[in-house]
Amino acid sequence: MRNAHSKPISVWALFLLIFFPLASLYFFYHVDFLFISKAIYLFLLPVVFLFVSPELLKMRYKNSLYAGYVKWIILSIIFSMLMAFTFWGQDPVLNYRVTASYMAIIYFFLLKRIKPGVQDIEKIIWTLCIIYLLVWCYSLIAAPQITFGVIDIDKGIRDDRGIFRFEIPGRTAVVLFFFMAVSKFIETKKKKWVIIFSLLFFLIILQVIRMAIFWSFIIALSYMLRNNKYLWLWLALAVIIVGTCCSQVQFDENSVMGKLISISENQLEQQQSRQENIRSTEYKYFFTKYSRNIVTCIFGNGVPHSLSSYGHRLFQLQEYQHLFASDVGYALIYIYFGGICLLLYLLVFYKVLRQKVQPQYAYAKLFIIFLMLFNVTSYEIFKGAIFLCLSLYILDCSYQEKRLVAL
Repeated sequence: MRNAHSKPISVWALFLLIFFPLASLYFFYHVDFLFISKAIYLFLLPVVFLFVSPELLKMRYKNSLYAGYVKWIILSIIFSMLMAFTFWGQDPVLNYRVTASYMAIIYFFLLKRIKPGVQDIEKIIWTLCIIYLLVWCYSLIAAPQITFGVIDIDKGIRDDRGIFRFEIPGRTAVVLFFFMAVSKFIETKKKKWVIIFSLLFFLIILQVIRMAIFWSFIIALSYMLRNNKYLWLWLALAVIIVGTCCSQVQFDENSVMGKLISISENQLEQQQSRQENIRSTEYKYFFTKYSRNIVTCIFGNGVPHSLSSYGHRLFQLQEYQHLFASDVGYALIYIYFGGICLLLYLLVFYKVLRQKVQPQYAYAKLFIIFLMLFNVTSYEIFKGAIFLCLSLYILDCSYQEKRLVAL
């Protein structure tokens, strides 16, 4: 289905809408081509900025709920580079190199400029998902040889959760496609979508990220039972059943489930033995002690580069105090891009929660709710920025359709 302001797009436009996300993911961090992949993105990013400037420079956005917020988020990210230079002395070239990946959210305006229909967007989603899964499968087959992903060469690939773990960018494509399949099943009642979303959830489990598994399951189940007055009873029952199975069923210690349960139990014991949860400690530190002054609290400190003294400070926090900004997503937004940027993201999430969407667009809202919750213990808002943009664009299409019906 095409939204009111969409138009038929050319093959080249569709190619750009797929190529830019792949470039922003540095083509999945192939170990032999990472330098070239990153160089392509660093060159492509300002070209895209120029191309979308007619949309970016608009003063008002009458047919969009989110364009204004996204524009100011982009501006706050750009302004944070000045903060890193002014207060931390970080070189402008290093600022651009390290901040560029966080500016992938410009993709939202690329979508607004080209104006693809929702059907085109769905093609992009499943295309990116399939490409990611092919890369992931190849990495799994090639392991322990390192091919794709953000991996410490000296430490190698981790398999402490029963399966090789790869930090390959783009994994949230699987979650978005999963919610799409759930939404399509509810809308069409076709059994093929049950097979698809079951397979996708199995693949989410194989990513062995507990919060991703938990939130995708809870959100999908909530949506499927949304018209049931006993929703929360069913949810509670599902959690109890899963918890009972995990505690009573004896999984092999070397299996994926066995490893995940063992790690969870060990972490629970560690948390009970200390006075404060490590995530709480990290949030408290980054919100109260990290920023240098009131200016950096408001506008951010910028993104630290490993080659600068500013980056060395963050490395020391990680190495000696075991405080990781990447583990506390909202604190990361605050320290890098400031309180203003954090407020803008929260306003976007508030608008998403308030927006009523047609059933065929529900998966976009479900995915953003997933990001909102998952980002508490990660920084998936930035790692999944492309898919956040796709979802926001779909919600804008929903908004435009409702406005037309109301006229």
